[in-house]
Amino acid sequence: MTSEKTMKSWETMKTWPKRIETYEEVPEIFKEHFQWVHGDEQFPYSIFIPPNRWSTKNTIAKLMSVFEDRIYIYEQIDQKVEILCYSFQDIYYTEKGSILLDSWIKISGEVQGQLKSSMIGFNTAREDLFLPIIKKIRIAINKAKLCEKEKELSKLDYLKTSDLKFFNYSKQSILEGQKVISVVYQDEISEKHFRYFSKRKTNAHIMVLTNNELIMIRQEHELQKDKDSKYGGVWDYIPFNKIKNMTLAKKEEKGLLAFSVNLLNDESMHSIFSSDNEKTVNKLIEEFHHLANQ
Repeated sequence: MTSEKTMKSWETMKTWPKRIETYEEVPEIFKEHFQWVHGDEQFPYSIFIPPNRWSTKNTIAKLMSVFEDRIYIYEQIDQKVEILCYSFQDIYYTEKGSILLDSWIKISGEVQGQLKSSMIGFNTAREDLFLPIIKKIRIAINKAKLCEKEKELSKLDYLKTSDLKFFNYSKQSILEGQKVISVVYQDEISEKHFRYFSKRKTNAHIMVLTNNELIMIRQEHELQKDKDSKYGGVWDYIPFNKIKNMTLAKKEEKGLLAFSVNLLNDESMHSIFSSDNEKTVNKLIEEFHHLANQ
């Protein structure tokens, strides 16, 4: 039994992402297409993601390669390799998700004038390989001025008593130099059905507006998966210059508001708030338009 468990563990680890540090380590299928000239630049930060038949997000082999101002994503489709190169300045948003052992990052942007998105799934045990990529993209897009970080983080302190998990999620999301402008936290909203049952209208989520991006953190939208989603979250990082507008409207259901962030690529992100949050959400929208017009 022990050897069987060891074998299963070994099989699982074979699907984990791996750091590639030299050209020789690049898998053969990708070598011919790998965008790097020896001696021209330092070898790029690269990760190989093997296919995983148990994952819906990663059924094919992928390779990520990060330079100072762009990221290449290679995908093996049959015996061919497809390549997407995202310039950091053409990225509309970056997403990081983590639910138990299932993690992913998503990049949405413009490639040669066409709207594209790439999803990379991986085991949460190797999240450490991907966090530097998300940070690098955010820093490159969002040029931040120096400010006192501890003072900015203190603006999130009230969340300690409201939702400690979202307090930590928000705190960890603030980059060095970012200024916290506005914060809106929404607790889970449920509606009672019959005597002993309730129907969930929205999971808990939070928006943090900084001086250069909108950070949206939530539990998984798919309410039927809420039991698992409580053990993780989804982070969306949206730079100011990719936001067309924000809107807030009353829903038909009493006491609920529909918030939308509309991007320049015509993609939208939505959240539900209680009417108790109407004033704070409108304040966040006003702050955004004020900063965007400066």
